[in-house]
Amino acid sequence: MHKPARLDTRHLANHARRAIAERLRYPAPDALIAVEREGGAVILRVNSGGNALAVESWLRGRGYRAEYAGTNPGGYGCAVKVTVVPKAEAASDGR
Repeated sequence: MHKPARLDTRHLANHARRAIAERLRYPAPDALIAVEREGGAVILRVNSGGNALAVESWLRGRGYRAEYAGTNPGGYGCAVKVTVVPKAEAASDGR
């Protein structure tokens, strides 16, 4: 499997929209609230926990490290923190 070497916000936003559309069985462009850079990570802000889980799973299946990052400011929805898997770690676990 190809391992991403960098984080492209537009590319990650497209992945998130596809993951949510697959989960819901219809496009829901407003379900992705925001995409933000935070240090060496990208934060995807979505409107629900179910959509956050779908995005995490989708991105992990494509070689990213994705994890729940709490609720969004204001308490509406959830955040998913996305990073790349370090090369040394990817090589050591056979990925």
